[in-house]
Amino acid sequence: PTSPGTMPGPSQTGWIHLLEIVALLRSEDGCPWDRAQTLKTMGPHLLEETHEVLETLSQDQPAALREELGDVLFNVVMMGRIAEEAGHEGPAKPWDIIRYMTARKLQFEPGDYYSYSNFGYCLLGRVIERVSKTGYAEFVKESVLKPVGIRHMRIGATLAKGRLPDEVRYYGQDRRKARSVFASSKARSVPWEYGGFYLEAMDSHGAWLARASDLLRFACDFDDPEKSKLLKPASIEQMFARPPGYAGSTKDGRPRTAFYACGWSIATATQDHGGSLPGTTTKLMRRSDGIHWAVLLNSRRDAKGKRIHPDHVQGELQRLIARITKWPDRDLFH
Repeated sequence: PTSPGTMPGPSQTGWIHLLEIVALLRSEDGCPWDRAQTLKTMGPHLLEETHEVLETLSQDQPAALREELGDVLFNVVMMGRIAEEAGHEGPAKPWDIIRYMTARKLQFEPGDYYSYSNFGYCLLGRVIERVSKTGYAEFVKESVLKPVGIRHMRIGATLAKGRLPDEVRYYGQDRRKARSVFASSKARSVPWEYGGFYLEAMDSHGAWLARASDLLRFACDFDDPEKSKLLKPASIEQMFARPPGYAGSTKDGRPRTAFYACGWSIATATQDHGGSLPGTTTKLMRRSDGIHWAVLLNSRRDAKGKRIHPDHVQGELQRLIARITKWPDRDLFH
């Protein structure tokens, strides 16, 4: 059995540290003894530690009492973790992810470094729900997609049985398997792209199904800020602006030639965003010369099993575009 001995003081950092310890002990890489415990097997340990607290109280030994109370607290937190696991058999929903992430310590002080994370978009989805007082997807469809003529986008489903009639099939040509995220089939190995992760929990950071033309309708709306159906000119300028601090400049204050703004990776003559999941690779590009493109692939590996990176797709598309000498003179959206 693992016992923390003297527990940290009742500070927020101390509580977070305790929760992290218990989560680690219960994880797949944790302590075998702790992983094997159930609420029933933990009961006698809690009773024993409680008796030791009562015994120490009669001896007037503050230091010993603090240690025994720490053991009781540890057992209570461990049992709480076990009960939570039993009540959340999976897959994890957005609020489960938020509770987990916000209980962890920051890896560095804000502004010291830059590191991309989808978690911010997970939070943004919940902010949209709170402010709009409606569902995230419903708000986006009505307030973002509809004004620019996008009618086909919707949130996808994790399993193949949820595939829509006009949706592609996704392939993970490396043949790797994953343990299903669904409680009813956790012991079963499944293809990564169909059950290795829970797409519905990624609603605001990767679960949208779209056509290339849908993405381009969105990208083209910002070509003339005065005529944008989505944002005011000042908001568009802010969306593409260099962020303050280390995200937009080096440690010695020199502006970075490439940086991540509000949802867009910014370079000298381009604004883009790419992504990849098991079974997908995507890239949306806005160019300063007015040529925008989007590519959507239903795999993240090529026929030889080599990983397809969105940046590799970008290089190939840019070379193909450079060979085009004459463009259609009609509206390609209609």
